[in-house]
Amino acid sequence: MDQETPAYPAASLSAKMSQYSVILLSLVSVIIVASSIGSVSSFREYNRIVSLYRELSLFYHNVRTSRDNAQNYFYEMTGENLKSYQNSMYAASKNIDTLTAQSNDGSLRFRFHILRNMLESCGEHFEELNSRGGARTAYISKYQYLIYVFDLVNYTQQEYYNYLVNYTEARHTSLQTTWLQLFFAVLLVVAGMILVALIFRSNVKNSELNSMLRRKLLEAENENLRINEILIQSKLQSLQAQMNPHFLFNTLSMISQVAAMEKAYETEKLIDVITFMLRYSLDKSNRMSTLHEEIECVRSYLYIQRMRFGDRITFELLIDGDLPNPVLPGMFLQPLMENAVIHGVNEMVSGALVTVAVRRKKGALYLSVEDNGKGIPGEKLEEYLNSDSYPDKKTAAENHVGIINAKKRLEILYGAMASFHIESTEDVGTLVTITIRGDF
Repeated sequence: MDQETPAYPAASLSAKMSQYSVILLSLVSVIIVASSIGSVSSFREYNRIVSLYRELSLFYHNVRTSRDNAQNYFYEMTGENLKSYQNSMYAASKNIDTLTAQSNDGSLRFRFHILRNMLESCGEHFEELNSRGGARTAYISKYQYLIYVFDLVNYTQQEYYNYLVNYTEARHTSLQTTWLQLFFAVLLVVAGMILVALIFRSNVKNSELNSMLRRKLLEAENENLRINEILIQSKLQSLQAQMNPHFLFNTLSMISQVAAMEKAYETEKLIDVITFMLRYSLDKSNRMSTLHEEIECVRSYLYIQRMRFGDRITFELLIDGDLPNPVLPGMFLQPLMENAVIHGVNEMVSGALVTVAVRRKKGALYLSVEDNGKGIPGEKLEEYLNSDSYPDKKTAAENHVGIINAKKRLEILYGAMASFHIESTEDVGTLVTITIRGDF
């Protein structure tokens, strides 16, 4: 007598289905918990980075305020100015303490320690200058070096902002990878649930069980959509953390509009010119520019200096008509003019003259910057013309760094097609002439 193969009990099928459902739902629960923890962690990280960015902005604001207060103090030597300087330096020190405490990245903490050292150096040079005094020439040199040290701190602003942006992008990439892993894990679990449903669907006769399975699948799909939405929100929040100089330009534009509303038209024009100079400096400091763009930069710079010095220094701009527009290194002429002002005529009480000329003669362009200031000593002039390297940061404030940089950048761009010539006599003045030969 043949034995009949026993039918697989429906209760056994239901039990197995329940077991598989419990296992898969447990996996989904683990992934959901991990997703929630990851979401909380990412939002905390975002808030921490925003706090770092805000604290770093306050630090540089207080450094600039300290620099201005130091200048005011040494101009007026009042106790009120000294107190203002001490308060702003103390605020900057507290900012750097907060930045260091909030940083959980070793490299970031190391960079903030560097900022602290630079800030302490500013304070030490201030105290030395305040206590020692000395001969006028030495006093001015120490004062200029103090301002130079403050400027070095300010020059690090863009670098540190960029580092925070890069750090944010790295954290965003890491979080995105985690979210993608969780996303694919959910997909695998959902695929497993669908596979289990397909295997047992033909054998499950209980409509209530089938209804429950469909409901669980729908919940899993909704959870998948929710995780996708969290991923998109995390990416947007990360991008929002990448702040840029547009805030500064928007603020200056707003101040300019307020000045116009108050009919302070000179103030409005000055702010607009400063905004142009800042934007041009950011856009062109490490890029190529053109002669026409450099001339516009010169016009803006001379306008600012005329407002600053009034009748004490006369500025002349001599430009030929119908000039060509060759490529030049960005911010090429402005450092030469700055050099003429700082190292040439800055100490003159009256009769100071700075002349900038751009001429076109017989297939060549001639760019010159001339002043009637104190000139360059012969041995220093020879050193600058024969230097094969850029000046050391420690001595850059005492050197004609604008001349050296311009000479090096011109050699890199034009080679033998250009020449850089300096004529200087002590107590008579300095003439810097750049010649660019070509099919002009």
